[in-house]
Amino acid sequence: MRKLITFLLSFLFCSLAVAQNVDIPLLAVQIDGAPFDLKKDTREGLVLFFTSSQCPFDDHYFTRLRDLNQGFKNKIGFYFINASFEDTRDEIRKQMNEWGNDIPYLLDEGNIISKALMVKRTTECILLKRNKTALSIFYRGPIDDNPQVANDADHEYLEEAIKNLLEGRENTANSARVAGCLIRDRY
Repeated sequence: MRKLITFLLSFLFCSLAVAQNVDIPLLAVQIDGAPFDLKKDTREGLVLFFTSSQCPFDDHYFTRLRDLNQGFKNKIGFYFINASFEDTRDEIRKQMNEWGNDIPYLLDEGNIISKALMVKRTTECILLKRNKTALSIFYRGPIDDNPQVANDADHEYLEEAIKNLLEGRENTANSARVAGCLIRDRY
């Protein structure tokens, strides 16, 4: 029995380690319809923020993402990823204009990226770390622990994870549950 438990724990540990590798097509579509390959961004890391023009939580995070982008944009690429089949391009353009957005806004048509990364809700962030030519998941979760009021946040999970990544440390950012809207697939 002890050998079986040891084997299962070893298998689980190895599976979790392998699951962190991102060997998926990180192909999205720009709002104008042109393809966009996220793997071509050669910065040290990428932040993918999953969003929808119809989720009220998403608007609360724009300023926080804009500020993080300004602070880290030379080393970390920031991207909005819209995986909602319900959003029209006109609704997305309207949201981009309201936000005064300088962060690229990409469409995850067919939910390929969100499914591969197992993202279930908008406002979830995935921080990908570049390892030479490969990417691995370094952090997943919310930006911080207060989805509505930035000044009331006690823990800034994403910023802590970015700093750990850039300083070559292990990720110690513990995250909470993501507050956002469910990403629904067309089928």
